Amino acid sequence: MQWKSKIRLWHRACMVRSLAALTVLGASLCIEGCMDSPLPTDEASLSATFHLDGSTNNEGVEVVLPGTAYRGYSDSDGHIIFDNLPARTYELLARKEGYQDFRERKITLEPGDHIDLGIVHLAAIPRDGTLEGEVAVEDLAAASVTISLFGTSISSIVSATDGFFRLADIPAGLHQVLFGYPDEPPRLQIPVTIEAGKTVRLPRLLPGLRQASTLPPPPPTPDRCHRRCDR
Repeated sequence: MQWKSKIRLWHRACMVRSLAALTVLGASLCIEGCMDSPLPTDEASLSATFHLDGSTNNEGVEVVLPGTAYRGYSDSDGHIIFDNLPARTYELLARKEGYQDFRERKITLEPGDHIDLGIVHLAAIPRDGTLEGEVAVEDLAAASVTISLFGTSISSIVSATDGFFRLADIPAGLHQVLFGYPDEPPRLQIPVTIEAGKTVRLPRLLPGLRQASTLPPPPPTPDRCHRRCDR
């Protein structure tokens, strides 16, 4: 009976050693597998592509994340990316001289996020304005009327019967608008202030704009000789 007890004890010892070996092996495999897998990151990235309206070169758009030290400039394709950003909520501001600013006030980045805002168009800031109105003339026989801006090449010729005119791409500022007839000096001059991106409309104008050929003749000069002779 003693030898049977010794065999049972030996089996138990073997089982304990086997279980211990398996435990160590499993732990080793787990450690090795964890080392091979990528560690989760707390950092994120943010990107965008900016297109300047009316331009084929989109380089030089300044992009900042207000409240942080992150700042950069777009490449010729308009692309920019901020890597290794801590997870948090950001605000993005993009600007370039001559164009309207773009602002995205709330961009929330979670750990490991990669957010792309896509294509963002920056509209050009208007620098010119428009002038329009209607001309009325006393002489219905007049074929056309000229409207021009003094000191510029901007002008228009309109039908005297229609009278509607429109001058576009006028630099902002104070201008003198000249009204007259073709091949004649201006008959009227009106100061007009043009604002960028806006249209100034003048009221119906110029009942006194008369064609030269229809002006009344000057009164006759008295002949003193005849008066003396009558005496």
